[in-house]
Amino acid sequence: MFFKRIIKSIFGLEKKIEINTLPSQGIFYNKDMEIYISKVDTESIIEYNNNYDHTDVLNILDCVKKIIRDNTTFSEGYSFEDIKSVDIVFLFIEIVRFTKGDISISYINKRGDLTKKNINPYNFNYFHFNDEILGYYNEEERLFDINGYKFSIPTIGVEESITDYLMDLSDEETIIKHNTYFYDFGYFVKHKNKLDHKEVDNLIQVFNYDIDEVEMKKINKIIEVFRPMNKYSIIDDDGSVLNLTSKLDFHNIWD
Repeated sequence: MFFKRIIKSIFGLEKKIEINTLPSQGIFYNKDMEIYISKVDTESIIEYNNNYDHTDVLNILDCVKKIIRDNTTFSEGYSFEDIKSVDIVFLFIEIVRFTKGDISISYINKRGDLTKKNINPYNFNYFHFNDEILGYYNEEERLFDINGYKFSIPTIGVEESITDYLMDLSDEETIIKHNTYFYDFGYFVKHKNKLDHKEVDNLIQVFNYDIDEVEMKKINKIIEVFRPMNKYSIIDDDGSVLNLTSKLDFHNIWD
């Protein structure tokens, strides 16, 4: 596998992603986790474009995840499900960049001029782990231990498990009831990469009924500290921050 990987790298068919360039900055991954991306073939791009529905957020996410699944490999013992959810879109962008070259966005700068800016790790606006936050970091467990709660960005596997759980709800009254529940418990399951329905049931019970209001305030406060990590933006040459949320065109990203 190692020799095969070297050959692919030499011929530009595979590229290693530096974990610390991801939005999570590698702080929640085990040190032996490695991620490699490959170029997307023409058939997969055609399939992506044919299946893409800009009116359906879940469809867009499925299209993005399929590209990542099909064009990503990992060091032994890890899989797609171990990717932290906050890193998914960034990995997709890196795969697109590796396949077709730079991705740029158009915007109006402070002088009022229409200009373009490439999206890459060099200008990405990373979350700042200040000294206070790092004081809670548990190096051995690769997470933050704050007020007795062990916080980690959820894996995509856990997010998919919760989505599957909700999709399997059939009774309308049950669905309405579940829509009011707190589902951010994914931040407190350490590095699990999946949850079965029974585990989701138990977590719903704990975080919606068993934990009192005082503790829930502590939990929400912890989550809010890291919430900005979910917002993708880049730094312009003048130091201003450009939000990517409304500027990335996932439909025409392969053009």
